[in-house]
Amino acid sequence: MSATGEFTQGSDDQKNIGKVLAAAIYRTVFMETPVDTSDSWCGSAMVSKYFTNEPINYYSTILIPESIDNLVYSYAYSDVCKQSSSLASTTTEKVTIKIMD
Repeated sequence: MSATGEFTQGSDDQKNIGKVLAAAIYRTVFMETPVDTSDSWCGSAMVSKYFTNEPINYYSTILIPESIDNLVYSYAYSDVCKQSSSLASTTTEKVTIKIMD
């Protein structure tokens, strides 16, 4: 699944719904019922179920545990529910990156 086709068509609301659906399918929680239906597949109870149902995206299951805070952009729509390590800003004046102590 990629960030093309039907998921990129329609109004902004339709595109957002497509992103959430694609992320839920990738994370193998599409068929799970959220504990709190107000937060859909983004709630902390649901995050613990990511990549536990077949078919599993093994690429992501290898990268995510090795990343900082289990956040990594490992597939299209990985950033849905704030699960990506990507940072973006259009007004940044200075960035300090600390790799190791």
